[in-house]
Amino acid sequence: MTVRYEDVVSNAEEQRFALSRFTGFPFELPFADFYKSEISERLRRPLNGLRPVDPSRIASWKEAGNAARVVRQFRLAPELFESLDAWKYETNRDWFDELTKVAPEGMDDSAGLIVAYFTEDNHYVQEARRLEASVKRFYLPLSLTGISNQGDWLVNVRFKARFLSHVRKAHCGPLLYVDVDSVIHRDPWPYLNGLDCDVAFCAFRDGKARSGTIYLADTPGASHFLGDWVRRIDDNPAAWDQHPLDDIAREQRTINNTTYRVQFLPPSLCWVFDRVGQVSSLCSEVAPIIEHLQASREGKSGPLLERRRERIAALDCQLIAQPAASESDAQECVIRRILLASQRSRRD
Repeated sequence: MTVRYEDVVSNAEEQRFALSRFTGFPFELPFADFYKSEISERLRRPLNGLRPVDPSRIASWKEAGNAARVVRQFRLAPELFESLDAWKYETNRDWFDELTKVAPEGMDDSAGLIVAYFTEDNHYVQEARRLEASVKRFYLPLSLTGISNQGDWLVNVRFKARFLSHVRKAHCGPLLYVDVDSVIHRDPWPYLNGLDCDVAFCAFRDGKARSGTIYLADTPGASHFLGDWVRRIDDNPAAWDQHPLDDIAREQRTINNTTYRVQFLPPSLCWVFDRVGQVSSLCSEVAPIIEHLQASREGKSGPLLERRRERIAALDCQLIAQPAASESDAQECVIRRILLASQRSRRD
C-alpha cells in the first residue's frame, strides 16, 4: 500500500480508515488530532514535532525558504528526477526551471577556502603536496600552513582548534578544514553551500565524531564553537582534538544549543579509505569526496600500514595521470572566485 503525504494531509480520516483496513490495526484516535497528544521522549527530534494538519503547506517546498534546498538536492542527485517521474509527480523539468528563478542561491557553487596545517618534516610535507595536487585539479582556493613540530603527535593534533580559531579570524567567507593527509576527489562546495549551520563535522555509526573534515561558516556562532572547543581541550590535557567533539555531538541530540548550530556531514566528506563500517549496509556504495589516508599509521607496522601505502601508491598514480581542469574551466573558476570575493564583506 502506497501512502502519499499529500493524501494524508488533505484527507487524514480517509487515510486512517484505509490504513486500518489494510493493516488490521484499529486506529482509535483521529489522525488530525495527533498533535494534541504527548510524544515520547525518544521520538522528539527535528521534523517530528507536534503541529496541526495543515493542507495549505503541501506546496511549501516551492517557497523561497525551502526552494533553494530543493534545487540544490536535485542538482546533487539528478536521479531524483527519475523518482518524480516514476511516482507520477512531475513528468518534465519545467517546475525545476521555475524554481531556480525563485531560489537562484540553490545554483550557487562558489567556493570558500580550504585550510590545512602540517608539521614541517619530510613526512607531512609530502602529505601536504599530495593534498595540494588533488585540490589543484578543481582550482579551489587552498591555504596550507606549515608549523614547527610541537613535540609529539598528541600535542600536534590538539593544536587544531587553536589553528582554526586563528584562520577563522583571519579570513572572510566559509572555511573547510581538512587534515593534511587527505585528498579531494570532487568539489565539495556544491554540497557545503546548502548547509544552514555554524559548524558541521562527521559522526559515524559508532557515535564518535571525526575532526578530519570541519566546515565553518562565517558567523558569530562558528567563533563561539571554536572557543568552546578550545576550552574543552584545555580542560582535558589527555584529550585528542576530536574527543570534545564526541561530547558536542551527543549534546546536539539532547540539548537545545542556542550558542551555535551544528549539522553533521555525510561520510563521503570524511571518508577513511579502509573503514567499511563507516556507513550503514543499506548505503554501502559511497563515492568519497574527501578521502583521509591516516598518516599516523606511519609510526606503526603491520596490515594497517600496508593498506595505507598501497592506497597512497594508487592515488599518486591517479594524480599524475589525471590532468587538472582545462584552461577554459580554470579561467571560469578564477572569474567565479573574483566575483565571490567582491561580494563578500571584509572584516574590520
